[in-house]
Amino acid sequence: MTPFFSVIIPIYNSEKYLFECINSIIKQQFSNLEIILIDDNSIDRSIKIAELFAKKNSNVKIICNKKNEGVSICRNKGIKVAKGKYIIFVDSDDFLLKDSLRKLANFIQSHDESNIIVFTHYVRKAESKFFKDSMLSPSNSVSKKTSNILEFYTNNFILHTCWSYTYKRSFLLRNKLNFIRHVQNEEDNLFTAKAFCICKKFLFYKKPLYCKRLGAGLLSNQMGYTQCVYLMKVVNEMYLFVKKKKLTNEQKEFMLYRTRDIFIAVIPRLILLNQNEILKLSKIIKSFLKNILIFKVTQERKNMIFFIKKYGPFKGLINYKKFIVNEIKLLIEDFRKKKIYVFSKSFFGISIAQLLLSYDYHVVGFLDNSKVVQGGSFPNKSTIMKFRFLKVFSPIILKGKSKRQLSKFFFIISNQKKPDIQNIRNQLKKYKINKKQIGNIFFRNFA
Repeated sequence: MTPFFSVIIPIYNSEKYLFECINSIIKQQFSNLEIILIDDNSIDRSIKIAELFAKKNSNVKIICNKKNEGVSICRNKGIKVAKGKYIIFVDSDDFLLKDSLRKLANFIQSHDESNIIVFTHYVRKAESKFFKDSMLSPSNSVSKKTSNILEFYTNNFILHTCWSYTYKRSFLLRNKLNFIRHVQNEEDNLFTAKAFCICKKFLFYKKPLYCKRLGAGLLSNQMGYTQCVYLMKVVNEMYLFVKKKKLTNEQKEFMLYRTRDIFIAVIPRLILLNQNEILKLSKIIKSFLKNILIFKVTQERKNMIFFIKKYGPFKGLINYKKFIVNEIKLLIEDFRKKKIYVFSKSFFGISIAQLLLSYDYHVVGFLDNSKVVQGGSFPNKSTIMKFRFLKVFSPIILKGKSKRQLSKFFFIISNQKKPDIQNIRNQLKKYKINKKQIGNIFFRNFA
């Protein structure tokens, strides 16, 4: 019998959470599925855990890479060998909720077939606490044609992660949709953008299926030159997709809009690169400059493409970095004597903190509502900083401080979603923080 679902799980040194991940699928009240485990040459006990399940369950398949090849190649191998009608991607540190596959299968079978099922809700787990998140709120109709794809995308909060969707396998194969090789940042953003662009109809599934474990993985928060290279390769691949595919004008606008999301992730990393690293990055950009130049810019929008077109790849990146740094310094200049907290600790926050420390601003730490990161410090194993360690505090440390004590602080919001920014502003105001003591660095303005 052909499986209804193929669940694809890339594995790399995942022993801490892998048993719970696989077990959450084995224990589903739904047997018409296969589980494909791709071990990416782990050096811990991951493969032993995988083999334990494979011995007891005939629907568990294991693929072992002879060398570490990255999550994209693992997922591509899973797509290639999968037999299921629909494909679900699961990260090895996450898990599926109880009885969720049976409910999803019933939902799919009771509606007109679609190439993509969009999950409108998911669950986050922080330590022992669970939080239900809503990604979008579609109308009562469960199907949505993509005749106005850009408007739909910009008016809804849709995750870029591949686990936010279920895909019909024939749709992926027919359109040759694979993950970009040898890239370990925003690779699923590219994959979902392509799929979302060419899909003609969706089903919206309004019940949570997936549980995302907060604080695990965090590859997307890594900094440095290598991450910039990954991201620019994703940008190039998006432009190639626009050039090669026969897309409508709206589809083209959608894909170019999605590239902006990638540039937003490049900026906080770029401003920390030294001149030699920028030189190396400019040579990579030069190799696919023709693809990038299809992006139209106006004189008013001073983004990366504007500077590259005006000055060339190397001088363009140098001047672009100077432009952003100067804009950030202008925002903070009047508060040089204040003690600065960055709210929250993401790669955006890390970049802001490190930049300000390099110009001798008095950054005293991060504020973050997540209990997963509270009590930790920066830098960590994936972040190198030559200054000092910055601790991550709960905002509750502001409670009970006098007006005089609070006046000594300035707070920089690093979050990039406007609802989050407003929520943080409201939270700080509850602690009697003057609105003049709150600023935010919105990287989208530079993209």
